Amino acid sequence: MPKFVVITGVTRGLGRAMAVEFARSGCSVAGCGRSENKIESLGNELGQAHDFEALDISSDEAVKAWAAGLMAARGPADLLLNNAGVINRNSPLWKISAQEFSVIIDVNLKGIANVIRHFAPPMIERKKGVIVNFSSG
Repeated sequence: MPKFVVITGVTRGLGRAMAVEFARSGCSVAGCGRSENKIESLGNELGQAHDFEALDISSDEAVKAWAAGLMAARGPADLLLNNAGVINRNSPLWKISAQEFSVIIDVNLKGIANVIRHFAPPMIERKKGVIVNFSSG
């Protein structure tokens, strides 16, 4: 049975590259990202053996539904890669608006917590799995 890998932020950059390479290595890959067009494109490229969904990880309800559907179909993840993240424009903190800062916190902190909240318990129960959290500048 192939390893089941879940990756957030698969629509571009490192997340997309990881999704492609894990799929090529024979893993079953599920991923999410906010861009519906890019999610659809990645799904078409990698095929039906993999599962990609457009969603924003800052929404706990969206992550909960996504996790429940994946685990019902595939069971707990073997590898969970929290890669999704946003970065503010290059500026001193006091020049970043409260709204922009909230988006950063919602995705980069709350989003990771949402994903772990819904994917980790079945991994713990099974006593198997790895979680990796990425961050950037």
